[in-house]
Amino acid sequence: MKIIVSDFDNTFYTAEYEKNVQLIKSFIEKGNKFIIATGRPIYLLKPDIEDYNLDCSYIVCNDGGVIFDSKGKKIFEENIDKEVAKEVYELLSKDDNFEEVFIDTALNFSKDINDTFNAILALPKDKKIAQKQIDELMKKYPSIQGYISHRWLNILNKKSSKGNAIKMLMNMNNWSYDDVITIGDNYNDISMLENFNSFILKGDKNIEDKAKYVVNNFKEMLEIIDEGN
Repeated sequence: MKIIVSDFDNTFYTAEYEKNVQLIKSFIEKGNKFIIATGRPIYLLKPDIEDYNLDCSYIVCNDGGVIFDSKGKKIFEENIDKEVAKEVYELLSKDDNFEEVFIDTALNFSKDINDTFNAILALPKDKKIAQKQIDELMKKYPSIQGYISHRWLNILNKKSSKGNAIKMLMNMNNWSYDDVITIGDNYNDISMLENFNSFILKGDKNIEDKAKYVVNNFKEMLEIIDEGN
């Protein structure tokens, strides 16, 4: 049995998404497993997987901050310290560089500071300024981490990572490192590329050396896996 853990946006969810879904369905029918590991929150991911009846053994959301089982039940979460989260949220909410700031409770968006802070999402007007701001926040609050994705500034518990989430699932299921295959395309995937039999989509040459293989698309990864069996 093989277990593929895939980043979603721009890795599995591409212009070839429907083909990728069919490819992974065939992969699962052979007795293998498929896991999504994404920076997306579950409520923004669900429509894109449920509409295609995508069978996932687990879903790792918020870059490892929360894990759901195949039925959508939350089985793990690593939240931000409440007092730290409140301070960071209030600082960002008052900052003119951010159009919107949300609390991600792991189940939905919120603006209620009494809710659980699994992550904080902020929409910057200027990404360069936002990068300096998150660097300063991480120095001030060592228990958090942050990065800027395609649109959003994402803030998480420093312990959260896709790699740590995969290791937890391996321990729960007694999976071997030899059986786990990972694929991603961006900096928030590095933790699951460095420690596993991994693939990265060709694009950012600064991180291509983090994976064992560089491929053009999801299909090419599956072809290499088939060749090895």
